[in-house]
Amino acid sequence: EFAQLKLLADEIFGEVNFIGSAIWRSRTSRSNDSFISLNHNYTYFYAKDITQVLFGGVAINSDEYSNSDNDTRGPWKLVPIDANKPGGNTRYPLINPNTKKAYLPPSNRSWSYNPDEFKRLLEDGRIVFGLKGDSSPKRKLYLNERLEKGDYLRPTSIWLESGTTQDGTEEIMDIFGEKAFSYPKPKKLIKDIIGLHQNNDVVVLDFFAGSGTTGHAVLELNKEDGGKRNFILCTNNGDE
Repeated sequence: EFAQLKLLADEIFGEVNFIGSAIWRSRTSRSNDSFISLNHNYTYFYAKDITQVLFGGVAINSDEYSNSDNDTRGPWKLVPIDANKPGGNTRYPLINPNTKKAYLPPSNRSWSYNPDEFKRLLEDGRIVFGLKGDSSPKRKLYLNERLEKGDYLRPTSIWLESGTTQDGTEEIMDIFGEKAFSYPKPKKLIKDIIGLHQNNDVVVLDFFAGSGTTGHAVLELNKEDGGKRNFILCTNNGDE
């Protein structure tokens, strides 16, 4: 029902308040009961007022950073210094001091810095010409500085590591000793969704609570990050 749900949600919240959608891999096994095995669900994200939304992201992966030159500022990784922003003195040749080769920004792009700012970053040891000093200029992005600023990574539209319905079933069986609910969502998925909100002092409403996984996820998140989230669960499980 994802097509109908999108139209309904657009009508309720306003299409302008649509943040985006994510595909969650809900299972890894294959099904033979349809032409294409359905292995995913959709999650739609909306804001009440997108101009006020506090949408965050996921934690930075420290494994991407290293410190091969023993930089006193700690682990770093290299990132490009070109940007899609015309104007100003930001398109000029940069000379590799080791190879004397000149580099220009890619077509239809410019450098992120004017000559004076580039010189400052170079003298500060934040610009290197590749890991071996023989390629185009790159900027060092320091892990510690990003963590101090509270930086995060934008979530992707495909979620492969948020658990599966099988994980949800196992969590339910650990609590009840039986398969008390069909296709329960795993805590990891709900935690990943709730964790995208930058504010950890919010009220989380689940109006189709089912197995109560949302409440469980909120309690775990609060324990992990010291948050003060509250939750409201509403449900009518019928014969269940």
